Amino acid sequence: ICLLLQTAFPCVLLNPPSSGAPIPIRTLTSLTMVGGTNATFAPQIDYTQHVLFPTLVHHFGVPEACSRLDIERRGYFPRGGGVVHLGARPA
Repeated sequence: ICLLLQTAFPCVLLNPPSSGAPIPIRTLTSLTMVGGTNATFAPQIDYTQHVLFPTLVHHFGVPEACSRLDIERRGYFPRGGGVVHLGARPA
């Protein structure tokens, strides 16, 4: 899940606002990912939540209000079964 988050998060942040409205609307994008949250040789979900996202906020200018990461259930390799919800708005 964490490697997929690292790929999907920039796409969500750079998603252009909805067109056709007088004022561009930056809609919330919700992603639900199912799989392994903790696997050997892959970033752990705790690292993503407590290190990667705060680093993006403090050092790369990603607005803190742009993203929310919720861990519904943990899943361990090889069985998986973890569920993570990402809610993000374009920056």
